[in-house]
Amino acid sequence: MRTAVLLLIYLFSSFSLISQKASHKINYKAVNFRSKPDMRSNRIGVLFLDAQVRLIKETDVRKLSEQDGKKYAWCLIEDIETKIQGYIYGKYISKIVTVANIQSNKKNDMVRSPKFYVLSIGMSDYSPAQKDKGVEATRYSDEDAYRFARAYKDAEIFLLRNEEATITAVQQISAELLHQMYDFDVLLIYYSGQAMDNKIHLYDSDLDIDKWLNEMININRTVKKIVFFETSNANIDLYSSSDTEAMSELLKMQASHLSLFSSCKPLSHSYESEVFQAGVFTNYISMGLKGFADADMNNMVTYGELVSYVKKHVGRYVDTQYSKAQEPIIAGNQFIDLPLKQL
Repeated sequence: MRTAVLLLIYLFSSFSLISQKASHKINYKAVNFRSKPDMRSNRIGVLFLDAQVRLIKETDVRKLSEQDGKKYAWCLIEDIETKIQGYIYGKYISKIVTVANIQSNKKNDMVRSPKFYVLSIGMSDYSPAQKDKGVEATRYSDEDAYRFARAYKDAEIFLLRNEEATITAVQQISAELLHQMYDFDVLLIYYSGQAMDNKIHLYDSDLDIDKWLNEMININRTVKKIVFFETSNANIDLYSSSDTEAMSELLKMQASHLSLFSSCKPLSHSYESEVFQAGVFTNYISMGLKGFADADMNNMVTYGELVSYVKKHVGRYVDTQYSKAQEPIIAGNQFIDLPLKQL
C-alpha cells in the first residue's frame, strides 16, 4: 500500500512538472503582463527578454500590429518563475523548440538540419519616381537574385524582382518569416541593386538599412540572419551611424545572430561581368554554394568557407580583368562553422 501511494505521488509530481514546463519564451526586451486581454487592463508586472512562460490558451481577442500589419491573439500564459498567470500580446512570445529529429540513415547521429528561408531581391528596373531621383538600374541584378534563390531549391523562397520589390513587400515578408521561424532556422536575405547613403533603392522607395536590421533584430533575436549585399556605394557597416547615435549603439548591442556580407567596402564599386552575366560577387557565391567553396571536401559548405572563397576569387578576378580593387567585407557575427549547403 505504501509503495502504491509513493508511486501515485511520484506520478502526480512528474505530471505536475511536465504540465508546468515552459512552452514559449519572451522575444522582446520588456513586455507588460496584464490582468485581462486588453492594453487598458491592469498591469501585473513586466516580463523580460528570454523569460520562459507556459501558454495556457489563445483567446479570441486579436489586435492589429502596426509594424507588420498582422493580427495577433492575446494569450493567457503562466510565468514559469513566479507561477503568476496573466495575459500577453501574442506577438511577443516565441515557441520553444527542442530538436530531437535524428537522421538514422547517417553513420554518425546528426541533429536535424536547420530550415532555410530565403528572401532574394533583385533590382534591374525602378519606378519613374526613383528614376527621376537619379537611381540607375544595374544590368544583371534581377538575374543575380534568381541565381541566389536557385541555390536553395529546397528552402522556403521569396523572390522579389523589379516592380515586385516594393518597400512594403520587403518589410512585410522579412517580418512574417522571422515571426514563424524557430530558433535553429536560418534566414538568408540577398539584395542586388543600387544603394546610397546607407539606403537600398527598392522599386518605389528607399529602405534605410540600419532601421531594417534593427526591426528584424527586435522581431526575432535568436534566429541566425545573414544578409548579402551586391551593391556599390552603400555604407552597410553594422556599426555605422544612421539617424542617431542611439540607433547605432542599439545595433552594436543587439548584433547577436546577425551577419552582413557585402560585395565591397563602403563607398566603393562592385563590378558586373558580361562573361558571367552576373555581378562578380554573386557569381562566386553561386559557385561556392555549388561546392567550389568546400575547402575540407566534406560535402558541406559552411559560411566561413563561402566567405573565404568569395573574398579570394572576387578580388583576384576584378584585379585581373579590370585592374581595379574590389574587396568583399563581413560585419556582425561571422557564424564561421554554420552549415550553409549540403552537397
